[in-house]
Amino acid sequence: MPLYLTDDQVMLRDTARGFMADEGAIATQLRHWRAINCKDGFGHGLWRKFAEMGFTGILIDEADGGLGLGHVEAGIVLEEIGRNLTPSPFLMTAVAFVEAVKGTAHAARWFPGILAGETVAALAVDEGAKHRPDDIAMRADRSGNGFVLSGATLVILPMAGGRAPGWMIALGGSLGGFPLPLVILAVVALMWLPVRQSAFGRNLLAVGGDQRAAFASGIDVAAVRFLVYVFGGVIAAVTGFAFTVSLGSGDPTAAAPYTLIGIAGAVLGGVSLAGGRGGILGAAAGGAVLFLVQNLLSLAHVSAFYAQFA
Repeated sequence: MPLYLTDDQVMLRDTARGFMADEGAIATQLRHWRAINCKDGFGHGLWRKFAEMGFTGILIDEADGGLGLGHVEAGIVLEEIGRNLTPSPFLMTAVAFVEAVKGTAHAARWFPGILAGETVAALAVDEGAKHRPDDIAMRADRSGNGFVLSGATLVILPMAGGRAPGWMIALGGSLGGFPLPLVILAVVALMWLPVRQSAFGRNLLAVGGDQRAAFASGIDVAAVRFLVYVFGGVIAAVTGFAFTVSLGSGDPTAAAPYTLIGIAGAVLGGVSLAGGRGGILGAAAGGAVLFLVQNLLSLAHVSAFYAQFA
């Protein structure tokens, strides 16, 4: 085996190096997912870009839609991934899993998803939250030139919380250059404008400012409060839907880090916690400012621990 790279391999190295430096940089990937405590630990959008570059199919035969290259080429991509500390399932999915199922009936089932950047493979070893070697019941029995793994797993999910349905993932595209999840939220925000100018909007602020005075003025306080809870639930549902579309996962704990940001953003946007003042547009603007500050701190290489206090 030659100890130098061929012209094609050098071209692959330069392509992977530029891609990882632009799309897989530490600030935009590793620090970002760590800062928001992402359960997956990597970006599914970046994994789809891996597929667009052909990296996910680097070891898949050309007859199956891949590039049909070898382990040297896979090693070149891995070297650039390591150079940028880019979190990705490339090693386990595009290398280990592809080699494990290549030439079997499983290839036809799983390779299309890997080639599209929609399938992620992982080795099911532990059932608990922490790795405990003494509790592993899986066995590896030698068979010919390899091993046969035997055991039982209780929980197998394609990602933390489970993958979102395909039609929801498809909504993760863009409309006129704007991400569709952002468009969905913008529509909800625009719906607030006529509500704010209506009699209900004025009653809402009156009840929030002083319930007794509102009741004395003839406002049905109970009805207003009931409708507020209904509208709040609808807005929360739409926000959760947009977040799921953006993340591509149904993990119920993924938005936990945003609780404090949501409250602080609302206050920063002019919403009074005592009631009677504020609106959805101001709250959204306040949240956007906080996200901008966090991204700037991340780009400045400020520790995620201190960024939470900012």
